[in-house]
Amino acid sequence: SAGGREDVAEHFRNSVAIAVDCSVFAYSHGGLASFFRPFLLRMLRTYPQYLFHLVAQENTNMHDWKQFSNARISFYCDTKGLFCGRGRSLRKVWALSAKLHHVKADFLLSPYYAFFISPRYRHRSIITVHDTCFWDVPQFFSSKDRWLHKAFMIWNARLASCILTVSETSKKRLLCNISC
Repeated sequence: SAGGREDVAEHFRNSVAIAVDCSVFAYSHGGLASFFRPFLLRMLRTYPQYLFHLVAQENTNMHDWKQFSNARISFYCDTKGLFCGRGRSLRKVWALSAKLHHVKADFLLSPYYAFFISPRYRHRSIITVHDTCFWDVPQFFSSKDRWLHKAFMIWNARLASCILTVSETSKKRLLCNISC
């Protein structure tokens, strides 16, 4: 809604610290990283008065980001299993979600949605959905993956201030999968 976007914009203008999910930088080849990297660079340069908490996996090269005085880098480990060496796939979700929760910020920005937004960032976060492949080509994904991504979308849709999509078609598909 337009009123919601104005509230987000007003809150963003008054924010002091912004938590940024940089997990896509671990996969530096194209995709979301190629879109998000220049976007984040512009944000850091345009808003030097804001503190950006960049949250990334331990194995991510974040050296180039250290040049910015308004950037703080926080790493998390997502390689160990959750219980007796099991649950590695859920560890990625849990580790990112927990680290973003522990960062004390006014706002959350993420180029993706595959984590659980902390209630700390209720109506103070922006996430993006770039495709709906889990439902458009379900034969390529396990039912566990499809269920998990639906859970992310349902949870995050209720907590996010704004969900950006690449097209009106993606938006309709997303809304259908959240409510279906």
